[in-house]
Amino acid sequence: MMDRHKDALHPRKSKRPIPSGVVSPTLAVLFSTLLGGIAIGTAYHWLSSAFLFVGMLYLVNNLAYCLSLRDKVILDVMSIAAGFVLRLFGGCLAIGILPSNWMIVCGFSLALLLGFGKRRLELGRSLENQDDCRKTLDSYPIEFLNILLGVSSMMCLTAYMLYTIAPETVAIHGTPYLIYSTPFVVYGVFRYSIRCIQGSGDGPVDVLTQDKAFMVNAVAWAGCVGLILTLA
Repeated sequence: MMDRHKDALHPRKSKRPIPSGVVSPTLAVLFSTLLGGIAIGTAYHWLSSAFLFVGMLYLVNNLAYCLSLRDKVILDVMSIAAGFVLRLFGGCLAIGILPSNWMIVCGFSLALLLGFGKRRLELGRSLENQDDCRKTLDSYPIEFLNILLGVSSMMCLTAYMLYTIAPETVAIHGTPYLIYSTPFVVYGVFRYSIRCIQGSGDGPVDVLTQDKAFMVNAVAWAGCVGLILTLA
């Protein structure tokens, strides 16, 4: 709603419900408030107080991002990554368990990679079209963003590799051989990074779903993990 006037001038974002005029700002606010109230009421009556607390943290994080953090370099992507982790917490608490430390570490590092990849895609487009430029991109020199993309890639890979050889992982899955699925993860992470630098796709979803090599690699990784667990 806040960006509707700018979005109306954008070739892709202008098709969204509010800037296109399909949904009025007033209706959007009323409907989102109604849905939020239903969500809070459902969490209060049927789920744990811990889930409700995480849900409120998620709401606060989203509001902070929309009102301020999205214009703060680095903090914008960290806020996005925090949202992913809060959703992991919420999903686990909804079924009565706590997320493992590995889930938090891997989820946060992956979210950073996706977030900085998205900023790299946006920066590439902004160099071609000044109308498609976030305010925060002014604080992201392209060299610095490439470094952040590389660092977050290595964080993601390191977290995954350490997870596969962790004693608790070996104990749960009954095999020490999940480490052999790492080459597929390495290729996937590096493939995503280079596609972001090349400016292929409108966002992480486009990069991940429209690249045939990436999809084939994902299937190969799943097959490798499945085989390892089957033979365990």
